[in-house]
Amino acid sequence: MLPCLSSYVLPKYNQSKLFLPDKRKQPQNIKMTVDPTDIEHLFNEGKKMKKSSRAFYTRTWMEFVEMTGISKEVEPTFEHFMDYFVTKREKFNATSSTLRSCYSALNYVYQQLYDEKLQVCIIPSEEK
Repeated sequence: MLPCLSSYVLPKYNQSKLFLPDKRKQPQNIKMTVDPTDIEHLFNEGKKMKKSSRAFYTRTWMEFVEMTGISKEVEPTFEHFMDYFVTKREKFNATSSTLRSCYSALNYVYQQLYDEKLQVCIIPSEEK
């Protein structure tokens, strides 16, 4: 017996019909620009997040943007994140728990903006 064709679902295109929903299947010659400073829409009322958490995530991401110089033209890289965490640790004496909180905030915003998980491992040195 032949498989049922009605159960086979073709990939659907989004409204622009230029891109597949899966980012990895986008044409290589088209580059989407992301404004790393435009993050207010990430914390709309539909998302269940406390105001204090939203404020911390926003403050941490904007601090990251300022410290690393990322922009529409410069996407964040592994080195940007490592520089940020090293600076927080060495210059601002951030504790391990503070670095973990910062990582969580950066990971959330990075996932929302760039549709990728943050792939940086933080191995803090001994507490002072």
